[in-house]
Amino acid sequence: MTVSTESSPGLSIALLAAGDSVRMGSPKHLLPDADGTPVYLSRLTVLRQTFPDARNLCLLLRDSSQCSSTPIPPELGARILCVDASTPESRPRGPAVTFLAAYSSNPTSHWLFVPCDYPLLTAPELTHLCNEYRDPVTCFENAQGITEPLVGIWSPLALSHIAANAMSTRQHLMELVDRLEGNKIPPLYDHSLFNANTREDWEDAVQLLAQSCNA
Repeated sequence: MTVSTESSPGLSIALLAAGDSVRMGSPKHLLPDADGTPVYLSRLTVLRQTFPDARNLCLLLRDSSQCSSTPIPPELGARILCVDASTPESRPRGPAVTFLAAYSSNPTSHWLFVPCDYPLLTAPELTHLCNEYRDPVTCFENAQGITEPLVGIWSPLALSHIAANAMSTRQHLMELVDRLEGNKIPPLYDHSLFNANTREDWEDAVQLLAQSCNA
């Protein structure tokens, strides 16, 4: 089964913005791309161009205090979702909770989740993911055989399991993919799943991406 915005207009997309990062010196979604544009704007632009017919395109923020620093041009047709506006204070915080915020906003959609801090994750990789989609969840698996649940397409059924089992952590999501016998696929390029955790990592990756685009 292939999920694409042409054959499946129920696809929604959530760009995941992390919280403040001490090692980065700023929230990850505000880090600059090669041209100085905040990465959240660059990624939203790429996502809209790649999936022009997506039902929803959202920037998923950890809390509403980040909204003032993340304006979105109306022509992108994107909106902001805030985890703290949709999640009880008593619930553990973690990446699974951001999934639930998206699911709560539209529980009938298949959701494509894309983190801000994977600077080498390109449009062809996301198209590849859609082309290889199989219910109930499809995500990447890196060269070491480690599941990357934060870069994947999750069906309403898969997301309902997160809600029903009060999951919160990345490990919970990895275990759920296995339990649901999810489809795990290799990326087109191993470096696409590079996760930048320091400012130096980020700057090196952005420079590498800019060089490859100009080659």
